[in-house]
Amino acid sequence: MTWLVDLELIVDVLEGDAVNGKASAALIDEYRLFGELYISPVAYIQLGPLFGGMKELQDKFLASLGIAIAQKGAHDHTGAVMMAWSRYVRTTGDRVSEIPFTKLLIGAAALSHEGLLTRRPEEFKRFFPKLRCVGPKSPVGKVRS
Repeated sequence: MTWLVDLELIVDVLEGDAVNGKASAALIDEYRLFGELYISPVAYIQLGPLFGGMKELQDKFLASLGIAIAQKGAHDHTGAVMMAWSRYVRTTGDRVSEIPFTKLLIGAAALSHEGLLTRRPEEFKRFFPKLRCVGPKSPVGKVRS
């Protein structure tokens, strides 16, 4: 089984986030036992500035978490991205929103995997209702979705 890991979880661990860091690290550790973990190419690019654009450092950190770069992804699901965007426009009437296209691309990439590990499943489920999303237990005691 393979899982895609959302950028926020990785940043939580990298920065030692006081609120979410431990829960995010625990989720990554737990799902590493179930199979392979991947980061989407889009999230990989977004992560770059936190490593000063130093690919070797970034790759080493990701490897320490057991995360590799996904070779399959959003390009495999271009139609799903188009349908999700169309559904959003149809239901909201908003055609030029500041919609985070990265969420669409990461969600589509997750369709090639068992699901997505993320702190914000609702941000992905609104575009991909059938996408399996798993989140860490939050510090305030919410359970996984």
